[in-house]
Order: sequence, then C-alpha cells, then structure tokens
Amino acid sequence: MLAAIEHYITSNLVMLAELIVLLILTGSGVQVKKQTLAVTRLAVLLVFLGSVIHAAEFVLRDGDVLNVWRVILSYANYALQPFIILVISHVTAPIRKKHLWLLIPLVLNMILCFTSQWTHLVVWYTQDNSYQGGPLQFLPYFTFIFYLLVFIVRNLRNLRKYAMADRLVLIAIVLLPVAAVAVCFFTDITDDYSPIFASSILFCYLFFYIQLTKKDSLTGVMNRQCFVRDIDQSWQRITAVASVDMNGLKYLNDNFGHEAGDIGIRTIAEALGINTGSYKQVYRVGGDEFGILYFEKTREDIEKDIGEMRAKLAETNYSCAFGFAMSEGLTSEDAMRLADHAMYEDKARIKSLEK
Repeated sequence: MLAAIEHYITSNLVMLAELIVLLILTGSGVQVKKQTLAVTRLAVLLVFLGSVIHAAEFVLRDGDVLNVWRVILSYANYALQPFIILVISHVTAPIRKKHLWLLIPLVLNMILCFTSQWTHLVVWYTQDNSYQGGPLQFLPYFTFIFYLLVFIVRNLRNLRKYAMADRLVLIAIVLLPVAAVAVCFFTDITDDYSPIFASSILFCYLFFYIQLTKKDSLTGVMNRQCFVRDIDQSWQRITAVASVDMNGLKYLNDNFGHEAGDIGIRTIAEALGINTGSYKQVYRVGGDEFGILYFEKTREDIEKDIGEMRAKLAETNYSCAFGFAMSEGLTSEDAMRLADHAMYEDKARIKSLEK
C-alpha cells in the first residue's frame, strides 16, 4: 500500500505541485469572485480525484479475477473526465442557466456507463477481468470529445472581448491542452489526462486573474494602465480616441455621499460600454473620466456611436461631455489633447444650455 502511494506521488509530482499552487492562488485571490474561486477549487479536487481513480483502476487491471472496484473506478473515470473539462471551461466562460442543457450528454453518459455491467451497452468486464465492448463502447470517447469542443467554442467565442495580445494567449491556453489530449489519445501514450487538466486549470485561472488586474474594480471597464499600454502598443491600428467626462459628480458626492457617486460612475460605464468589441474599447482613466479607443472606424462611425451613447445616457439621471479626435497624422499625445479640448468645449456647451 505504501509502495503504491509512493509510486503515485513520484509519478504525479508535477501535477500535484500545480494543484497545490492553484489552491494557494485561490486562497489569495481577493479580486476574484467567490463563485470563480469555488469553481476553480472544485476543478482542482476533481482532477486530483480523477488521477487517484485512474491510478487505482490501473493497478486492478492486472488481476486474474474481476474486482468489483475495477468496475466502479472504471466507470467513475469515464464519467469524471468530461465533467472535469466542463468545470474547467466554467472558470473563464461561466455557464448560465440557459446553458444547463450541456449537462444532458454528461448525465446520459454517466447513467449508461454505471449500468453497463448489467446491460452490456457500453463496456463491461468478464469474471476473468477481461474488457468487453458493447454497441455503445465509444460513447465515453464521444462524450469526452463533445466537451472538448464545448471547452474550445465557449472560450474562443469570447475572443473579441480581449486585446490582440490577450487573444493569442487565450487561443494557446485553449488549444494546446486540447492538442496534448489528442496526441495522448491517438498515440495511446496514456489515458490519464489529469496532468493536462491540472495545467489547463492553472493557465485558465492565471489568465482570468490577469484579466481582472486590467479592469477597473468599480466599473468593470479597462483601467488607466491598459489605456496607456494599448495606445503605446496599438497606435497604428487606432483610428480615433475619445475623451468622456461625467457631469455633476461633485454635486452627487457632496449632497448624497460617495456611494451615490459610485452608482453614477457605474451607470456611465454601462452606457459607454454599448457596441464594445474588436473595434471599440472603453477605459476608466480617472475618477469621473473615461477614454475610448476606436480601431478601424471612420468619423461617421464614431459620431454615430457617440450619438447612441448619448441616447443611452438620456435614459438615466446622468450625463457626460464627449470629445474625440481622429488619429491620422497625429501623435497619441496630440490626439488625446485634441479629444480633451473637444470634450471641454462640449462640457461648456452643456453648462450653457442648463442656465
């Protein structure tokens, strides 16, 4: 028994170290939502459990007489692996109630596997410990592949939310573990994917955590540091920069408290966030100041977008002053200066209308 435990630890040392690091990270993830921390910890537990189940079942394969535990552990392994993939994908692409149908193949696979020793539909074992395949013997593999595709699609469909450099990182995080699983599957190197799962969880969590550090904690839009970085790194792709300033924040803070001011700032950020994607990114660059970068957009596109943001704000109790400058022929400093100047002119216009 002790020898088996020692062999398991030495064989899975890297994976166990990764899981321990993950638990430490989730213990210090003050910026991460409790739900995300809980899901990550669940994934860690499932990967560890899966590796133990696989190791135990592997030992029982050599017996001359069927051990009932081999049957249980084998079916548990078939049921657990696709579930682990689904939990990992939930770390970076949370599953909502409308996506609960994704659990249907998982439940069917579990039921059919655990009853297969009697129905002989999937896989079953003879009394001399021989593996036998039924008419649905490939069901666990198809289920596993289905959830691999779910993992790919659910993460890659969110690519447009990220900057180009972040997209490349996410693509690597999603596709490299899938490629590793495919290599193991088709070459029959191993059928224990726990080390790959552990690395995938670690990479997904780190990516998610890094994304949180780029966001303003109050509004959820990108922060000032990202604004400066994106201008420096992507100025050749930026066609315009907009400056936005909230009106009346001091009045809200002085008369209703800073909580009221925070609500106003969050509402402004939500209004500015319409139409965001690959061609528009919103940043909070100061207390009540926002910056917007436009990529490959014309003047008409930007004027239309600002009109839509004004219309969205008109549905609230708050207002903003807007200004923008096209980037062609300008340095980033000159473009931001012109955008600020246009914003202050708009602010003066709004004040004159209020008198």
